[in-house]
Amino acid sequence: PIYWNWRDLNGKDWTTPAKNQRRCSSCIFFGIVGAFESIIKIKEGCANFNPDLSEQYLMSCVYMQYLFSTIPFYEKINGTIFESCFPYRAKFFIPCSEKSSDWKKYFVPSSSFYVISGVTREIIKNKIIEHGPIVIPIYVPGWSIFSNGLLGIWGRIHHDPDEYYSRELPKFPFRYSNHWIILVGWKDDLENIKNGGYWICKNSWGTSWGYDGFFNLEYGSLNSDSGYIGWIEYNPDDFNWPPIGNPTLNGPTEMEANVEYEFNFSSIDPEEDLVYYKFYWGDGTESNWLGPFESGGIVTITHTWQKKGRYKIKVKAKDENGYESDWMAESKIELKNFQIFNNLGRFSALTLH
Repeated sequence: PIYWNWRDLNGKDWTTPAKNQRRCSSCIFFGIVGAFESIIKIKEGCANFNPDLSEQYLMSCVYMQYLFSTIPFYEKINGTIFESCFPYRAKFFIPCSEKSSDWKKYFVPSSSFYVISGVTREIIKNKIIEHGPIVIPIYVPGWSIFSNGLLGIWGRIHHDPDEYYSRELPKFPFRYSNHWIILVGWKDDLENIKNGGYWICKNSWGTSWGYDGFFNLEYGSLNSDSGYIGWIEYNPDDFNWPPIGNPTLNGPTEMEANVEYEFNFSSIDPEEDLVYYKFYWGDGTESNWLGPFESGGIVTITHTWQKKGRYKIKVKAKDENGYESDWMAESKIELKNFQIFNNLGRFSALTLH
């Protein structure tokens, strides 16, 4: 097709939010993990959840071993763990032992990682369709981890998803590439674009760069067609995801003590297993496991607080196979007006009198 975009395929987004590598030369790890997260969504057939996997694990536990091994780096990549098990530190020499003690429970295996050379533009397009987003090296003149060179400046100014970056360079060998990005699609435009179209790319310089961390790159620019690509494979039978969708809790905007209030909650299990929920209300009480409920279904629960105060509400889930999530959402309620925020979903504003 003349247009393909995993970020908007039949109205669904099969990518995950762009991350920020910060002042660290870790772009290849963000490329691999970002592509892996997308492949998981595609193979699980669930566009509505965003797995957040650890780049630091690859940096500290795989790459550091590679430095003392004759085995090619990409052959040592057999998966990674949840970001919460080994948060990104923007440093290479973080000991692998600093990952969480229960990391094996959250290890997501990959079935293989491929790097091939000598590919054409048409082969790249075919691989994107067949395998999902792929990783490619580019050469960014004047690039540094502090300024990101001309491309970095361009992305801080240009935020229109119809704009594209164009700069052709002498064809450097692969070893002179200095940045890795993810290709999620392309758009052909033979009439208006010199080289016939552009790649749709995901970067790792934060969501304020480009359009939500994405940008378009004209075919051939920055040696984007230099002949090397990589992609990662995933078998959905190798890992059972706990319910880690984007939970939302909706309830009253004003509350009083000794009054029962009703809340509506929803979450998604990637495999669409039946789901059970447990609520902790912050007053020393918690519910039993409630369910089972359909994945994505609305769950209604009630609770009464006995007295004024500050309370922390948490929710966790498990699927019908017993795979249990961490506490997925956490909020604090206080005596007067407040707004609850959390990193996985949104809670309504609550007031407790």
